[in-house]
Amino acid sequence: MNESQFSQWIYENYTIGDNPMARELLENVLEYAEGMEPEEQYNYLCRMIPQVPEAVIRTVSY
Repeated sequence: MNESQFSQWIYENYTIGDNPMARELLENVLEYAEGMEPEEQYNYLCRMIPQVPEAVIRTVSY
């Protein structure tokens, strides 16, 4: 999954609603993860978004 697909998956599976702060925080977390080595990115996303199952995060790479 790329960054856009992952973001969309989160919006579809978790209630973020129209909260602009929550959306911006998520966008910033995902943007910060861009360009990390795969294992570093996986560890970072697991730590920053612990509600998302690790199996899903394993499919993310961008």
